[in-house]
Amino acid sequence: MIRITRFHMLLISIIVIIAGIYAYQLVQEKERRRVMAAVEAQRQAVREAQQRMIEEERRRQELLNRAETLAIEAVAVAGEYRLISIKENKDVTQGEASLRQAKEFLAKRDFDNAWELAHQSIGQFKAAPVLAVKKAAVAEKKYYYVKKGDCLWKIAKMPRHYGRGAAWVKIWNANKKKIPDFDIIYPRLKLLIPSTL
Repeated sequence: MIRITRFHMLLISIIVIIAGIYAYQLVQEKERRRVMAAVEAQRQAVREAQQRMIEEERRRQELLNRAETLAIEAVAVAGEYRLISIKENKDVTQGEASLRQAKEFLAKRDFDNAWELAHQSIGQFKAAPVLAVKKAAVAEKKYYYVKKGDCLWKIAKMPRHYGRGAAWVKIWNANKKKIPDFDIIYPRLKLLIPSTL
């Protein structure tokens, strides 16, 4: 029979303590790994959320840039339709009001409303009625280049101008800055011939 001495008891106690410490360390390591895994998972979730936010911001910025480009293009096209309508002698009042509002929205970076109003103004320019033509507005300025041997009487007497020499005074009055003395005119001088209307 084995006799258990104090030494054996001490040895067993030390072994139990070491085993307990080892078991405790294993539990602690396992807990530390679990916490680290949870922290890493949380960090990964944060990184993914940040990446999603960056991606969303990038997409939002692309849409905003696209909307800005479309609005700027629509306002520019509306401006071209305005010029075309003016050349066609159309009433552009309504279209100009919409275009002005579109430009104001564009300045405020409200691209959707700017785009809509620009398109609305294009339709208004297209549908604008033609203004009545006034005779005075149709009269174009006529010019005559003096040739050697010309005088104001001779120029006024030409059928394409007045057809009578006595109308030379109209030509002289319209060109007094160029010809202070009505008796002296020079070749290649450009004279304004006032309208007969």
